[in-house]
Amino acid sequence: MTSLEVGLNLSLTTPLRFPVRIRVLDGVPKILAGGVPVTPFNLVLLQRQREKGSTQASLDTYARAVRLYVEFCAHRHRSLIQISNEEFIWFKNALLGHPFPNSDGKLVRLDGERGRRTADLMLTLLYSLTVDVMERYDVSFDWLRYRGVLHYPTDPLYSTKGPARSNASGFRRTHSIRWTPRKIMGLPDDQFIQLLRAAWDRWGNQIADGDAAYADHPEAQRGALFYRNLAMLMVLRYTGIRRSEVVQGATGQTIHHRMLLCFQPGSTPASRTVHCSLQKRTFGPGTR
Repeated sequence: MTSLEVGLNLSLTTPLRFPVRIRVLDGVPKILAGGVPVTPFNLVLLQRQREKGSTQASLDTYARAVRLYVEFCAHRHRSLIQISNEEFIWFKNALLGHPFPNSDGKLVRLDGERGRRTADLMLTLLYSLTVDVMERYDVSFDWLRYRGVLHYPTDPLYSTKGPARSNASGFRRTHSIRWTPRKIMGLPDDQFIQLLRAAWDRWGNQIADGDAAYADHPEAQRGALFYRNLAMLMVLRYTGIRRSEVVQGATGQTIHHRMLLCFQPGSTPASRTVHCSLQKRTFGPGTR
């Protein structure tokens, strides 16, 4: 038996121990439990880097999810595949900071603090990596379940013609954490106008490096950087601009926004000042 097979066997069948650490080797994170590499997950992370081009930041985030699961296994004195579905519910709650009983019956907590969104991300990443481990080593995890699939992956709804991850993507995870996306509020109009004026002061008389190096007439491109950045601001500010959509008013009227940029003449481009005004025009029943 090779050292790799020994490490695989220990991680899958032997209860994991503390301390749980992450070490980075050749740009790939390695998870250690009690000084023993958690080989199944380590090899999956290496595979993602080599075959799928996962970035360092992506691998680090995956490793965080694995470390939390390995830490839970160590507290429960379980191997990777010995965590039951009922125990995994404790793990899900532990991601939110709730205590859970360790192998001695004492209440403990996972390291660190996480919000609901981050906790659900950890579950998502753990699901993804665990499917890879299951495919690669022909093992099963009792907690790896999807709604609508009774015996994953042997349920008839599950197709074996392709990767489990892609086939399971149509099902909802049994274990998830609800979170509410933050509502992003735009700047009030008066503050947005101040932003535009500040942008003009910064880029209105500037020639971008690319224009200076490659344009046939660089001087003609003076201030072009301002309009490019302004175009991106418009795409991000108004609903429907990217898809030619419109905003419907309460009475079925269509509301369009129009940004007017008025430049006060000056003797030189640098002496010009920008005046902005935001106009809202309504079209629909009862309007002309």
